[in-house]
Amino acid sequence: ITTPPSSYYKKVNPNPMLPMINRVIKKVAVESDCAYWDVFELMGGEEAIKDWVLAEWASQDFVHLKKIGYEWIGLKFYEALIQ
Repeated sequence: ITTPPSSYYKKVNPNPMLPMINRVIKKVAVESDCAYWDVFELMGGEEAIKDWVLAEWASQDFVHLKKIGYEWIGLKFYEALIQ
């Protein structure tokens, strides 16, 4: 299971639901003896998406990544699986 990535709500503020959603995902994964991968923290946390937009790794909608961002996340996921 993966956590959702950092994003903004209506391009204005960090999505206020993400910290709670991420806590629930981690809690359920641990209780279910299921692996999880924390994309939210990998990206840099709550406001990270704005840095990704500035670096042109995420779209101006402050939700979706660009190809380079998805490729980097994919590479990190692959590296985590190998470890």
